[in-house]
Amino acid sequence: MGVRDKRRRVEPATAAVPLIPGYEDLTPIGRGGFAVVYRARSTAFDRDVAIKVLSRQRLDDRTRRRFEQERRTMGALSAHPNIVTIFDAGLLHDDVPFLVMEFLSQGSLADRL
Repeated sequence: MGVRDKRRRVEPATAAVPLIPGYEDLTPIGRGGFAVVYRARSTAFDRDVAIKVLSRQRLDDRTRRRFEQERRTMGALSAHPNIVTIFDAGLLHDDVPFLVMEFLSQGSLADRL
């Protein structure tokens, strides 16, 4: 616990859609009991990305630990051709975590099934 969290924090959101510096035009594309996924534009790389933001209403210690485990696992496996690549991670102003990953335009696995 004594290790300082080095992920970057972002400024408060003024609307329901979070404001995350370096990303614009966030549009919700998926929602579940755990998180909301947005399509966004990375201003630094001029490419579309997917941003997964933990749902605020489910923000307990167990959910945070689950999200952190997902972040570490996806980061370790993201070189695999069948695993989405993680580009960034951070915290919103109210300590809500988010992941930035590649946007796959072919739709979700649920869409394909």
